[in-house]
Amino acid sequence: DGVQPTTAAPRIIAHTNERCAEAPLEDGDMLVAPAVVQMHCPTPGASIEWNDPDAHTDRWHLYTAPFVIRTPGPRTLRARAVRLGFKPSRTASVSFDLRRA
Repeated sequence: DGVQPTTAAPRIIAHTNERCAEAPLEDGDMLVAPAVVQMHCPTPGASIEWNDPDAHTDRWHLYTAPFVIRTPGPRTLRARAVRLGFKPSRTASVSFDLRRA
């Protein structure tokens, strides 16, 4: 039919000692450090890349496994997904605050 599908936007999820959630993070969420960050894209076969602008770099990283954020303070994470033959997803972005236990 000639219509190129679009990759679904990834979901950014965080788990802490106080929060074990399957729901995506939302802007303004308060979390207790450390936080284990997971990303998921509902489009089968899609790859996710992510960026942490608070790390003072424009570099994007291939998401391959959950990672831990230990440093307290305000954070922003961005993620986007791509799949061969599909248009890239929109960039998902979430800003949250990580505080000490």
